[in-house]
Amino acid sequence: MRQLRRSKKHVLWLICGLVTGGLTAWFTYKFYPDNAFNITLFFCLLEGTILSLTYYLLNNVRRSIFIGFGIGIWLLLRLLGLHQLLYLILIVACLLSLDLLFSKK
Repeated sequence: MRQLRRSKKHVLWLICGLVTGGLTAWFTYKFYPDNAFNITLFFCLLEGTILSLTYYLLNNVRRSIFIGFGIGIWLLLRLLGLHQLLYLILIVACLLSLDLLFSKK
């Protein structure tokens, strides 16, 4: 029976994700989203948090980027008032097709 190879989890990505998560929480508590700069900075901090934590959990850069941008796009659509379930289904379909396109097989 062949043994599975365990991949190393990098604790640095967990620490980076927790720090950016704390920065995101502090930013949402301290600043009101009244201009485009605050909203842009919030989405950048949120993307950093999601990318770091999903990379730590999945140990796969490509999928963590897709998950991070998918959640970011979905939240941006919610901010713009587009609440239909069809948008979420389209985002998931696009991300799955991109994952298949960029897979090594």
